[in-house]
Amino acid sequence: MNDTIRMVFTGHRNTNSQGFIAIDDIAVREGACSDQNMCGFESSLCGFENSVSHKGQWHRKRGTQHQVDHTYGTENGFYVTVMTTNSTQTEIAQLITPEFTSATEMCVRFWYWLPAGSSNDLAVHLLRSGEQLDALWKRSGASSTGWEVAEVTVSSPAKFRVSCVAFTAIQVAGTNSTVKLDDISMRDGTCSPPGSCDFESGQCSWVNIPKGDGHDWVMANGGFQGPPTDHTTQTPDGTTSDVPQHNKLNMNMPLE
Repeated sequence: MNDTIRMVFTGHRNTNSQGFIAIDDIAVREGACSDQNMCGFESSLCGFENSVSHKGQWHRKRGTQHQVDHTYGTENGFYVTVMTTNSTQTEIAQLITPEFTSATEMCVRFWYWLPAGSSNDLAVHLLRSGEQLDALWKRSGASSTGWEVAEVTVSSPAKFRVSCVAFTAIQVAGTNSTVKLDDISMRDGTCSPPGSCDFESGQCSWVNIPKGDGHDWVMANGGFQGPPTDHTTQTPDGTTSDVPQHNKLNMNMPLE
Protein backbone atom coordinates (compact mmCIF):
# COMPACT_ATOMS: atom_id res chain seq x y z
CA MET A 1 0.00 0.00 0.00
CA ASN A 2 3.04 2.29 0.11
CA ASP A 3 2.68 3.11 -3.58
CA THR A 4 -1.00 4.08 -3.32
CA ILE A 5 -1.75 7.52 -4.75
CA ARG A 6 -4.81 9.60 -3.98
CA MET A 7 -5.89 12.29 -6.41
CA VAL A 8 -7.80 15.30 -5.07
CA PHE A 9 -9.74 17.90 -7.04
CA THR A 10 -9.89 21.17 -5.13
CA GLY A 11 -12.20 24.01 -6.14
CA HIS A 12 -12.08 27.55 -4.80
CA ARG A 13 -15.25 29.43 -5.66
CA ASN A 14 -15.54 33.20 -5.49
CA THR A 15 -18.45 33.87 -3.16
CA ASN A 16 -19.32 36.99 -5.14
CA SER A 17 -19.69 35.02 -8.37
CA GLN A 18 -22.89 33.37 -9.62
CA GLY A 19 -20.92 30.88 -11.66
CA PHE A 20 -20.14 27.32 -10.59
CA ILE A 21 -17.41 24.70 -10.79
CA ALA A 22 -18.25 21.32 -12.33
CA ILE A 23 -16.39 18.13 -13.20
CA ASP A 24 -17.66 15.03 -15.00
CA ASP A 25 -16.63 11.73 -16.59
CA ILE A 26 -13.34 11.16 -14.75
CA ALA A 27 -11.33 8.23 -16.12
CA VAL A 28 -7.93 6.92 -15.00
CA ARG A 29 -5.72 4.69 -17.12
CA GLU A 30 -2.08 3.66 -17.28
CA GLY A 31 0.34 5.53 -19.50
CA ALA A 32 0.81 9.13 -20.52
CA CYS A 33 -2.12 11.26 -21.58
CA SER A 34 -2.56 11.68 -25.32
CA ASP A 35 -4.78 13.33 -27.88
CA GLN A 36 -5.10 11.66 -31.26
CA ASN A 37 -5.38 15.05 -32.93
CA MET A 38 -2.62 16.77 -30.97
CA CYS A 39 0.95 16.02 -29.95
CA GLY A 40 2.05 17.45 -26.60
CA PHE A 41 5.28 15.38 -26.61
CA GLU A 42 4.48 14.02 -23.15
CA SER A 43 5.69 10.49 -23.83
CA SER A 44 7.17 10.54 -27.34
CA LEU A 45 7.73 12.56 -30.51
CA CYS A 46 4.39 11.22 -31.88
CA GLY A 47 6.03 10.17 -35.14
CA PHE A 48 7.73 13.52 -35.73
CA GLU A 49 11.29 13.13 -37.02
CA ASN A 50 14.42 15.24 -37.31
CA SER A 51 15.50 15.99 -40.84
CA VAL A 52 18.66 14.11 -41.84
CA SER A 53 19.55 16.99 -44.17
CA HIS A 54 20.48 19.32 -41.29
CA LYS A 55 22.87 19.02 -38.35
CA GLY A 56 20.59 20.63 -35.79
CA GLN A 57 18.35 18.37 -33.72
CA TRP A 58 15.03 18.80 -31.92
CA HIS A 59 14.52 16.80 -28.74
CA ARG A 60 12.00 16.36 -25.94
CA LYS A 61 12.65 18.30 -22.77
CA ARG A 62 10.89 18.48 -19.42
CA GLY A 63 9.69 21.89 -18.30
CA THR A 64 11.27 23.90 -15.52
CA GLN A 65 9.90 26.25 -12.90
CA HIS A 66 10.57 29.23 -15.15
CA GLN A 67 9.87 27.55 -18.49
CA VAL A 68 6.82 25.33 -18.09
CA ASP A 69 5.37 23.28 -20.91
CA HIS A 70 2.16 24.44 -22.58
CA THR A 71 0.10 21.24 -22.28
CA TYR A 72 -0.03 21.20 -18.49
CA GLY A 73 1.48 24.58 -17.70
CA THR A 74 3.82 22.94 -15.18
CA GLU A 75 7.42 21.82 -14.89
CA ASN A 76 6.24 18.20 -15.14
CA GLY A 77 5.18 18.46 -18.78
CA PHE A 78 7.31 18.11 -21.90
CA TYR A 79 7.88 20.10 -25.08
CA VAL A 80 10.43 19.96 -27.91
CA THR A 81 13.32 22.34 -28.29
CA VAL A 82 16.49 22.64 -30.37
CA MET A 83 19.52 21.03 -28.77
CA THR A 84 22.39 23.34 -27.89
CA THR A 85 25.84 22.32 -29.14
CA ASN A 86 29.42 23.51 -29.03
CA SER A 87 29.40 24.22 -32.74
CA THR A 88 30.95 27.46 -33.93
CA GLN A 89 28.65 27.59 -36.94
CA THR A 90 24.97 28.43 -37.35
CA GLU A 91 22.90 25.25 -37.44
CA ILE A 92 19.47 24.47 -38.85
CA ALA A 93 17.15 22.07 -37.05
CA GLN A 94 14.06 20.79 -38.86
CA LEU A 95 11.24 18.85 -37.21
CA ILE A 96 9.06 17.00 -39.72
CA THR A 97 5.50 15.80 -39.13
CA PRO A 98 4.38 12.32 -40.14
CA GLU A 99 3.25 12.16 -43.77
CA PHE A 100 -0.36 13.07 -44.37
CA THR A 101 -2.55 12.48 -47.40
CA SER A 102 -5.20 15.06 -48.12
CA ALA A 103 -6.71 16.58 -51.24
CA THR A 104 -8.07 19.46 -49.17
CA GLU A 105 -6.55 22.26 -47.17
CA MET A 106 -5.55 21.63 -43.58
CA CYS A 107 -5.00 23.90 -40.60
CA VAL A 108 -1.85 23.39 -38.54
CA ARG A 109 -2.02 24.82 -35.03
CA PHE A 110 0.98 24.99 -32.70
CA TRP A 111 2.35 26.78 -29.66
CA TYR A 112 5.84 28.25 -29.77
CA TRP A 113 8.27 30.13 -27.54
CA LEU A 114 11.02 32.28 -29.05
CA PRO A 115 13.83 33.16 -26.64
CA ALA A 116 15.14 36.69 -26.24
CA GLY A 117 17.54 37.90 -28.90
CA SER A 118 17.34 38.32 -32.65
CA SER A 119 19.45 35.24 -33.39
CA ASN A 120 16.65 32.67 -33.31
CA ASP A 121 14.27 32.08 -36.22
CA LEU A 122 11.30 29.74 -36.58
CA ALA A 123 9.57 28.98 -39.86
CA VAL A 124 6.92 26.56 -41.14
CA HIS A 125 7.34 24.95 -44.56
CA LEU A 126 5.43 22.40 -46.61
CA LEU A 127 7.49 19.46 -47.84
CA ARG A 128 5.95 18.14 -51.03
CA SER A 129 7.48 14.93 -52.39
CA GLY A 130 10.64 15.77 -50.46
CA GLU A 131 10.91 19.30 -51.87
CA GLN A 132 10.80 22.22 -49.42
CA LEU A 133 8.52 25.03 -50.54
CA ASP A 134 8.58 28.68 -49.51
CA ALA A 135 7.87 29.43 -45.86
CA LEU A 136 4.15 29.60 -45.01
CA TRP A 137 4.88 31.29 -41.67
CA LYS A 138 7.97 32.81 -40.08
CA ARG A 139 8.97 34.56 -36.85
CA SER A 140 12.32 36.08 -35.97
CA GLY A 141 13.74 38.80 -33.81
CA ALA A 142 10.80 39.40 -31.46
CA SER A 143 11.09 37.25 -28.36
CA SER A 144 8.11 35.64 -26.63
CA THR A 145 7.07 36.48 -23.09
CA GLY A 146 5.61 32.98 -22.84
CA TRP A 147 3.84 30.43 -25.01
CA GLU A 148 2.19 31.94 -28.10
CA VAL A 149 -0.20 30.25 -30.53
CA ALA A 150 -0.16 30.27 -34.32
CA GLU A 151 -2.23 28.68 -37.09
CA VAL A 152 -1.10 28.03 -40.65
CA THR A 153 -3.16 26.76 -43.60
CA VAL A 154 -1.39 24.18 -45.76
CA SER A 155 -2.62 22.66 -49.01
CA SER A 156 -1.34 20.05 -51.40
CA PRO A 157 -2.69 19.58 -54.96
CA ALA A 158 -4.04 16.17 -55.90
CA LYS A 159 -0.90 15.15 -57.79
CA PHE A 160 1.18 15.73 -54.64
CA ARG A 161 -1.20 14.30 -52.10
CA VAL A 162 1.47 12.96 -49.74
CA SER A 163 3.04 15.85 -47.84
CA CYS A 164 4.72 16.79 -44.57
CA VAL A 165 4.96 19.98 -42.57
CA ALA A 166 8.40 21.05 -41.38
CA PHE A 167 9.19 23.32 -38.43
CA THR A 168 12.55 24.91 -39.18
CA ALA A 169 14.64 26.66 -36.52
CA ILE A 170 17.92 28.50 -37.04
CA GLN A 171 20.30 28.24 -34.10
CA VAL A 172 23.16 30.74 -34.07
CA ALA A 173 26.43 29.58 -32.54
CA GLY A 174 27.05 30.74 -28.99
CA THR A 175 23.40 31.06 -27.95
CA ASN A 176 22.12 28.92 -25.09
CA SER A 177 18.39 29.66 -25.37
CA THR A 178 16.55 27.84 -28.14
CA VAL A 179 13.16 27.78 -29.84
CA LYS A 180 10.46 25.63 -28.21
CA LEU A 181 7.34 23.95 -29.67
CA ASP A 182 4.37 22.23 -28.01
CA ASP A 183 0.82 21.00 -28.68
CA ILE A 184 0.98 20.65 -32.47
CA SER A 185 -2.30 19.64 -34.10
CA MET A 186 -3.79 19.39 -37.59
CA ARG A 187 -7.39 19.49 -38.72
CA ASP A 188 -9.20 19.48 -42.07
CA GLY A 189 -10.17 22.83 -43.55
CA THR A 190 -8.57 26.24 -43.67
CA CYS A 191 -7.58 28.19 -40.57
CA SER A 192 -9.80 31.11 -39.61
CA PRO A 193 -8.53 34.55 -40.69
CA PRO A 194 -6.69 36.37 -37.86
CA GLY A 195 -9.28 37.61 -35.38
CA SER A 196 -12.13 35.51 -36.80
CA CYS A 197 -13.50 32.53 -34.86
CA ASP A 198 -16.86 30.75 -34.58
CA PHE A 199 -15.58 28.64 -31.63
CA GLU A 200 -17.00 25.43 -33.13
CA SER A 201 -13.61 23.69 -33.15
CA GLY A 202 -11.75 25.60 -30.45
CA GLN A 203 -10.62 29.11 -29.62
CA CYS A 204 -8.71 29.57 -32.91
CA SER A 205 -5.88 31.98 -32.11
CA TRP A 206 -7.60 33.57 -29.11
CA VAL A 207 -6.09 32.85 -25.70
CA ASN A 208 -7.06 33.67 -22.13
CA ILE A 209 -4.91 36.21 -20.33
CA PRO A 210 -4.17 34.95 -16.80
CA LYS A 211 -5.73 37.16 -14.14
CA GLY A 212 -5.46 37.18 -10.37
CA ASP A 213 -9.09 36.18 -9.85
CA GLY A 214 -8.56 32.94 -11.78
CA HIS A 215 -11.55 33.36 -14.11
CA ASP A 216 -11.37 32.43 -17.81
CA TRP A 217 -13.55 32.53 -20.88
CA VAL A 218 -14.96 29.03 -21.39
CA MET A 219 -16.35 27.08 -24.34
CA ALA A 220 -20.05 26.42 -23.82
CA ASN A 221 -23.13 25.18 -25.62
CA GLY A 222 -26.54 26.82 -25.69
CA GLY A 223 -28.17 27.30 -22.31
CA PHE A 224 -24.95 27.11 -20.28
CA GLN A 225 -25.38 30.25 -18.17
CA GLY A 226 -25.77 32.11 -21.45
CA PRO A 227 -27.81 32.42 -24.65
CA PRO A 228 -30.03 29.42 -25.53
CA THR A 229 -28.34 29.03 -28.95
CA ASP A 230 -25.11 30.11 -30.57
CA HIS A 231 -25.06 32.48 -33.54
CA THR A 232 -23.17 30.23 -35.98
CA THR A 233 -25.55 27.25 -36.08
CA GLN A 234 -28.56 28.86 -34.38
CA THR A 235 -28.98 25.69 -32.32
CA PRO A 236 -28.29 24.67 -28.69
CA ASP A 237 -25.52 22.38 -30.00
CA GLY A 238 -23.45 25.29 -31.29
CA THR A 239 -20.55 26.64 -29.25
CA THR A 240 -19.98 30.07 -27.78
CA SER A 241 -17.26 31.62 -25.64
CA ASP A 242 -18.87 32.64 -22.36
CA VAL A 243 -17.74 34.53 -19.30
CA PRO A 244 -19.20 34.01 -15.81
CA GLN A 245 -21.49 36.78 -14.58
CA HIS A 246 -20.03 39.80 -12.77
CA ASN A 247 -16.51 39.13 -14.05
CA LYS A 248 -14.57 41.36 -16.40
CA LEU A 249 -12.13 39.28 -18.44
CA ASN A 250 -9.64 39.87 -21.21
CA MET A 251 -9.03 37.66 -24.20
CA ASN A 252 -6.04 38.19 -26.42
CA MET A 253 -5.22 37.26 -30.00
CA PRO A 254 -1.72 37.75 -31.44
CA LEU A 255 -2.00 39.57 -34.79
CA GLU A 256 0.04 38.43 -37.78
